[in-house]
Amino acid sequence: MRVAVTGATGVLGRNLLFELIKRHRDDLDSLEVLVLGRSRRGRDVRRRAEDAVLSDGLPYVRGAPTDADAKPSADALGAFCRANVRGIPMDLDREDLGLTAEGARELRAGPIDLFFHGAALTDLRASAPVAAAVARTNVAGTARLLELVSSLDVGEFCYIGSAYACGHADGRILPDHVNGDDGFRNPYEASKLAAEVLTRRFARERGQRCRYFRPSIICGRLLELPTGCICKFDVFYALAVFLYRLKLQAFGDRAAALARPLRLDLRACCNPRGGLNVVPVDYVAKAICEVCLSGHPGESYHVVNEVATPHRLLFRLIPEALNVQGVEVVECVPADVSRQEALLYRTLGPVFGPYVQAGPMHFDTTSMAEALRGSGLRCPPVDGRTFPALMAYAREQFFGLAAAAEPRKAG
Repeated sequence: MRVAVTGATGVLGRNLLFELIKRHRDDLDSLEVLVLGRSRRGRDVRRRAEDAVLSDGLPYVRGAPTDADAKPSADALGAFCRANVRGIPMDLDREDLGLTAEGARELRAGPIDLFFHGAALTDLRASAPVAAAVARTNVAGTARLLELVSSLDVGEFCYIGSAYACGHADGRILPDHVNGDDGFRNPYEASKLAAEVLTRRFARERGQRCRYFRPSIICGRLLELPTGCICKFDVFYALAVFLYRLKLQAFGDRAAALARPLRLDLRACCNPRGGLNVVPVDYVAKAICEVCLSGHPGESYHVVNEVATPHRLLFRLIPEALNVQGVEVVECVPADVSRQEALLYRTLGPVFGPYVQAGPMHFDTTSMAEALRGSGLRCPPVDGRTFPALMAYAREQFFGLAAAAEPRKAG
């Protein structure tokens, strides 16, 4: 099998790569992966993918606690990456995608069974510069990639969008819903829908077999090891990062910030009747692979949790994980905000607020349920039982904040 992946080093892309390898671990030579992306910090995209596979990918692929006899070994996975993972420089922001002649030859060296397009600029701010950036990367970049795909021998093109590209739609939301007059929370949502519409038009006009996957808000793993693993802490994790930064300011170092309690008088505004649809990243990767590799005849799929995580629960569990007391849920932004509340509404409010102030959303999962029937795959709930494991991993990683980000102690 020959597979191409954009965004292979991102939150979902790397887990998709791990799942593909896991499904071929007994015959690694039968899988070839083309990873398309940019160099970063002196490492090309192939090396970045290899680093991901040999770190958090190793326990995922093995599916068991690490030990000396676990298969495949780190050496075997390293050899697979060097021999069967091809790095192809690509930049969605460039008119020519930054594709080299060598990269073009690699892409055209044979048929590509599956082409996953998951690369995107994920920025939920609503400023004009961000709107321009997401339009350039997510919409124009996808259009450039589709033009490239039209020149290749691709069996199936898979566009990975967003369940929240439905914007403010309510009621029963189908996985091919096109937002008309409902509006969007931010330019990112609009860009993901616009790129999907471009892909659907491309499929009709070129006769290309395409699938469309719409994951909801992604969290760490709950099916594979290490539990809670994720490489980026944003969206709902941002509230935990906010509280952790306040504790860093109060206590001065990371260990103390995690261990010591802190009392705040913080009123957080949310809709108590709504919730966030949070889905574990490993479930998303497994569901997408199951749909594609099983040959299910459908096209459009919500990759979401059957049960949303209530806003009230999130605003209780996140402070508990940070050992923070005094966070109170309110339905309206207070008129007399404190300094810390002002900081919360100024920094997180514009990004996080439109989601936690929304009412219930009902994503239709009929097509995904049909595709997964008989597979035994079920989405774990993100609730009071599983959420602490997500926070435990985030705490171990200090929420992605480097030690250098700690404020200096006074004196």
